[in-house]
Amino acid sequence: AWDTLMAESPNMSRRLVHAEKVREVNCISGYAWRTDKQYGDRYCLMGNTAGFLDPVFSSGVTIALMSAIKACEVFVASLNGEPGNWEEYETYVNRGLTVFSAYVNAWYDQSFQDVLFYDHPEERTVSLITSVLAGYAWDEKNLYTSEAAKRLKILHNLCST
Repeated sequence: AWDTLMAESPNMSRRLVHAEKVREVNCISGYAWRTDKQYGDRYCLMGNTAGFLDPVFSSGVTIALMSAIKACEVFVASLNGEPGNWEEYETYVNRGLTVFSAYVNAWYDQSFQDVLFYDHPEERTVSLITSVLAGYAWDEKNLYTSEAAKRLKILHNLCST
């Protein structure tokens, strides 16, 4: 498919005329992962090192920034002589990863498209989901962050009937 696409594109063919293919193009699936432990003696993992969800969905930057902010809070507490609560840090990061994971999975199983393109959306629901997609995955007042996978499934069932 890649070779056909390149052959049918005059612009790409011209640019790649002297290119050497070093291996066949292939597909990678199941690349999402999460670490078992996000902190330890003198280290903590932030952003994609704590867990990677998807190269296309825009959650990576949000997770990186929010985990860095939370890690700084623990570091500052430690510097001030207070006990740093790394368990709380890990719970916090995992909460965001879990929420975004539900949306990424719903996108790829195509149930989220039914929700996004529903003909009669309810304004409050649109607002809540837009908020999550804008990075507010840690907002505990948002119905679509708490038990996100379950709630998205229910919403999908409502939108696809």
